[in-house]
Amino acid sequence: MIQTVLLGGLLYSGAGWGSNLGQLELEDQFGQSHSLQQFSGVVLFSASRIGSNVAQQALNALSPAEREPLRYVVDISGMPMLVTKLMALPQLRDLGYPVLLDLDGAPTLALPRQEDQVTLLCVDSGAVGQHRFYADGSALQLALQQPWCRQRRVER
Repeated sequence: MIQTVLLGGLLYSGAGWGSNLGQLELEDQFGQSHSLQQFSGVVLFSASRIGSNVAQQALNALSPAEREPLRYVVDISGMPMLVTKLMALPQLRDLGYPVLLDLDGAPTLALPRQEDQVTLLCVDSGAVGQHRFYADGSALQLALQQPWCRQRRVER
């Protein structure tokens, strides 16, 4: 199973080691601003409801200490604003961790994505290192518990 987690995530062939998150600054479900410009750790990114379900399954299974070095970013730009305000935000506020929201799609446009999957990005001071895709919450949870992302530093 560990082999599946470590090798099963597909590597994105676009942005490579050292690509920068730039001025990526998003608000969470409570309206608090978060900058990823100098962030170091793991960023989970989802651009679909199915991918969000995968991420939330994995995140809900982790302890608060295990979630601490993570940032979870969701592109909800395709969701109608009325649905966002009346349904999505109240549900997101019930989660025990911040969810950084892209409301218009532009801030996360350059992030690697695959349909209905979660992107796991290793980030060092805002620079993207290795990234993988996950379609299964259990595999993502296991990957998040591995030290591989924290051990590899982005080469500049």
